[in-house]
Amino acid sequence: MSSSDQNIQTPQNPNNILGGPDLPTGSAEMWDKRYSTEELVWSADPNVFVRDLVEGMPPGTAIDLGCGEGRNALWLAEKGWKTTGVDFSRSGIEKAKQRSKAMGLEVNWIVADLSVADLSKNWKKELTGVPPGFDLVVIAYLHLPNQPMRNVFKLATELLNPGGHLLVVGHDISNLEHGFGGPPIPEVLYSTELFATSLGNIQLERNEVLTRTVDTPDGERQALDTLAWGCKP
Repeated sequence: MSSSDQNIQTPQNPNNILGGPDLPTGSAEMWDKRYSTEELVWSADPNVFVRDLVEGMPPGTAIDLGCGEGRNALWLAEKGWKTTGVDFSRSGIEKAKQRSKAMGLEVNWIVADLSVADLSKNWKKELTGVPPGFDLVVIAYLHLPNQPMRNVFKLATELLNPGGHLLVVGHDISNLEHGFGGPPIPEVLYSTELFATSLGNIQLERNEVLTRTVDTPDGERQALDTLAWGCKP
């Protein structure tokens, strides 16, 4: 089996990247450098919340927006989902592509800056082998400034098929003072209020702050994440 690697738009506008021009650590170039190593930056396993919520669902079409090295997209493909992964890092997508080949999995890999690329309108005509809509949209630990992030949420709801599920999880605003890890930038962190006001017509079944255990060289630490899970009517 094979994977496809397609490009819509590489990020050019630094104001649409995490933190803007004053925070270069959020740039595509920085992530390209981090992902260029042979070792995985993140775990090879899927995110625990993605695994727990999706495990046992009948497979359909799925897209992971901000997929990084592809861990969630690859796990979904292993479970029988027809999967697409999108990230603005070419190095991250290349690593995901290599992993999918080694695992014998077919995944559509796309390089695109989600904060500026109009994926929904051009989906059919610009991308081959990608369905026009999805039964599952995953956004895991994608952190952008407020308006670009809301644009991604809007895109996610547009890409969902009726009856499809949206899963969004990331670092909660309370993690700054009471949790471990995550970006130290309040403007890009999640909250239940953000999800309640920015996910359109998604019927939320869950919108809550959860604790996630993180293994560190100094022992286990606790991170605070915001989770949204819902269905498009």
